[in-house]
Amino acid sequence: MRPSLPTIARLGQMVGKPSAPATVSTVAEVDRFSIPFQRITTMMTATKPRLSTYEQLEPLVMTTLEYYQTDFTVHDREWLHKNPGIPFILMVRESGTVMVGMYPANHESWPLPGEERRYIFGWATRQHILRDSMTIVDSNSATYRYLHFDGYRVREITQTAASMIARRHVNRVLDAWSSK
Repeated sequence: MRPSLPTIARLGQMVGKPSAPATVSTVAEVDRFSIPFQRITTMMTATKPRLSTYEQLEPLVMTTLEYYQTDFTVHDREWLHKNPGIPFILMVRESGTVMVGMYPANHESWPLPGEERRYIFGWATRQHILRDSMTIVDSNSATYRYLHFDGYRVREITQTAASMIARRHVNRVLDAWSSK
């Protein structure tokens, strides 16, 4: 049984936390009670505006990318604008970037079942295009930096982690397509 809110507040004062409130009025304050109240208030009122995905990527990419910067500043930026919230792996090296979008199974960009679309230098089904994304991540060397956007934040990962993420994505999408 969870103690009452006033009881928790009194306990905080008894253990020598002078910044603990005399009364605790929300569940969030109870859950964060070990954090001094003043810090909670600061965290709640001084939140930074969330950076866009491009703004999260830019400092990571531009420290590596020296040539063909328009790969990132034009083409990848346009992809990010057209595909907000879509997870991806961005591979960055000194001379360019490779964006591997991880579209959900029901995304409008996939060809319909049995349909072929122009792809690179020929035609391909959606399964071929999907599997190719995993091949791109798997076959590239360690000269790339791998950046993963999970739909919420960007973080740098290893090539092994990128391969595992791409493989998991491919399997999830193939499973969804086969269950229809």
